[in-house]
Amino acid sequence: MPGTINYKAQALTRRRVLLTGVGAAAAGGLSALRKPGWAQLLADVAPGGIRFDVLRGDGVVGRHEVDFRLTDHRLQVETRIDVVVSVLAVVVFRYRHLGIETYVGDQLVRFESETDDDGARFRVLGDARPDGFAISTAKGMVMAPSDILVGSYWTPRVIERRLLIDPKRGRVKEQVVAGRERITVPVQATTRAATRYRVSGIITGSVTYDDDGRWIAASLVSKGSEIVYRLRG
Repeated sequence: MPGTINYKAQALTRRRVLLTGVGAAAAGGLSALRKPGWAQLLADVAPGGIRFDVLRGDGVVGRHEVDFRLTDHRLQVETRIDVVVSVLAVVVFRYRHLGIETYVGDQLVRFESETDDDGARFRVLGDARPDGFAISTAKGMVMAPSDILVGSYWTPRVIERRLLIDPKRGRVKEQVVAGRERITVPVQATTRAATRYRVSGIITGSVTYDDDGRWIAASLVSKGSEIVYRLRG
């Protein structure tokens, strides 16, 4: 089994936000969303969960859904992705993902996921330990900083992080926020004021949050195609 990579030690020597120039302006845009730890995390929980249609071109090819369960000081976040691309009624690509994040207070204490990426299967298991956050995959174990987050984007706290867990492969990856812009996003019969962040790392594309810190849109490039997330409600 490969040796353990200690990302925690690397993070301690590079404890800074990877945002300069335009990126620093992006960080400033989050100031209105910041709340003390647990309070912010709970504020980002969308009543009824998050429901996206996944679009490729003009057609809906799948769904991305996030559900929340809260008991005492434990929050569980469940992400389900199911995408099927067909050509002339023949399935040419399928992607399925289930990820479960568990928080005690504002701390990630457990993460597990299973992914079927067009036949390639991945499983990730992560647990908080006294010396960091241990992430195990078929390729071995890595040790991440104790305050690591999953790159699942349901909360804008993810935008502020330099290191994130890749929810499919379990790798610890760097994130770069290249810029931000104020926009309005149509949601059903209304529009919402929001901030769109251009990111690279876990995904290459953009993620958008409204002024209440709710995730309401995304776009990314996957296997040469542009994928758009459209909020259902």
